[in-house]
Amino acid sequence: MLAVFYYICFMIGNLFIHGTIIGSNSDKAEAFGYTSLVAIKKQFSKQSKATSFNVNINSVGGDIDEGNKMFAFLEGLKENGIHLTTVTDGLVASMGTYLFMVGQERIYYDSDEFRPHLPFASNFTGSSVDLLQAGLYVDTKEKEFAQFYADRTNLDYQASFDLLAEDRYITNDEMISIGFATQVREKRQIVATINIENMGLIEDAKKVLGLTKEVSESVEIVNVLVTLEDGTPVDSSSEVSQPEVGDAWTVEGSKPEDGNYITQDGYTVTLVDGKVTEVLQSEEEVIETLEEEVVLEEGPSEMEAMRAEVTKLSASFESFKLDNEAKLTAKDNELSTINATLTETSELLGKSIERVTSLSANASVDFNDTKIEKKEDFTISRVRK
Repeated sequence: MLAVFYYICFMIGNLFIHGTIIGSNSDKAEAFGYTSLVAIKKQFSKQSKATSFNVNINSVGGDIDEGNKMFAFLEGLKENGIHLTTVTDGLVASMGTYLFMVGQERIYYDSDEFRPHLPFASNFTGSSVDLLQAGLYVDTKEKEFAQFYADRTNLDYQASFDLLAEDRYITNDEMISIGFATQVREKRQIVATINIENMGLIEDAKKVLGLTKEVSESVEIVNVLVTLEDGTPVDSSSEVSQPEVGDAWTVEGSKPEDGNYITQDGYTVTLVDGKVTEVLQSEEEVIETLEEEVVLEEGPSEMEAMRAEVTKLSASFESFKLDNEAKLTAKDNELSTINATLTETSELLGKSIERVTSLSANASVDFNDTKIEKKEDFTISRVRK
């Protein structure tokens, strides 16, 4: 009961800033290695009861404007009493290091990489005026970044600017001495060992592998790392991240005390003699799972609905295409008829002109008399007024 009460009152949430930072209006999805303000807002909405958050960062950086919006959102959480702990989760560079500085506690793992640098413009083209304006903009951002890190580390403005201009990885010692991190931790490889000496497998292994030398009598098997709500890492014998009855748990090689434990994924786990005897899912997780099941039962999935819409649009397009092809064919026939008529008319007109020209050549008119001389068989008469 005490553990459940602690979970409700002091729930620790997790936000993940993984991937390149892009504008919120981009059509690129998180599934393709991108992140944005919209992404972390979605994550937060599912953990809105949490009183503190671990912000796990693995990002090469990206769009400055979007990064500033994300930073402002996280600052707003702090202003509302939510404690933030930023944690490196691999490579943290450029705008990723900028976001790392939002944490009241900042944890850096010694096997990760941290690389701040000055902002720069990429994929830019334009006139000389455009380039000058872009240069002025980048210059302004460089000064803002240098001041930003100077305000949050042990560096003054010039030292901050010079370090960012170097564009290099920060050493483990510098992470603390400069003030980028408040803690540097060793990232442990979680392993379990199983002794196969008495399992009759050594000789079989030699035969299968064709070994003549002695083989190791122990084999390392990497298992799952489960994290409790307070950030404590737990070694689990399970092969899946979800706790299951029968899993064996150890903390730094020792069995935890019997009792209830809450994981960061929202599971309440009961341990007896280091073994999981019961697993309860949090109410929020259960509700969310039920809602997903209801959606699946009520109708087709979103993907199926999209396929149906595409099929409908394709059918409409084909109908439109056939209808307009018929109209175009009718217009072509009409134009062919008009062109034939014009050709025939042009031919008749040409013959008429030839005839008039021929008649003019074979007749002479005496305008001083009322008579017109006759040539050949053609006579024209006129009356004097």
